[in-house]
Amino acid sequence: MPFTPELDASQPALDASQRRQVEQLVRRAGKTCEVCGSGDLSCDERAVRTISDGISVRLFCNNRKDHADGVVGTEQTLFALEESDAHRIGII
Repeated sequence: MPFTPELDASQPALDASQRRQVEQLVRRAGKTCEVCGSGDLSCDERAVRTISDGISVRLFCNNRKDHADGVVGTEQTLFALEESDAHRIGII
C-alpha cells in the first residue's frame, strides 16, 4: 500500500514503544516475510483502519541479503491486530 498523505494523516500514529509492542505481537504470531521467509519485520509509523479487520499495521522486511538487489523494506500484507491488543497498546 503506497503512502498517501491525505489518507495516512487520519490514521493513528504509532510511537516507538507502540511499534516495538506490535512487532513483538507479529513475532509471536509467527509472521514472516512473504518473499524470503525472514522473521525480521518492522511495522510502519501509522496504523491503518480497515472496514474488514479494524486496526492493522503495514509490515516491512528488513532482510537485505535475500531480496533482489539488496532491497530493504519489502512491504508485506497488512497485519490485523486483535481489538484487545490495539487497546492494550494504546492505538485505539
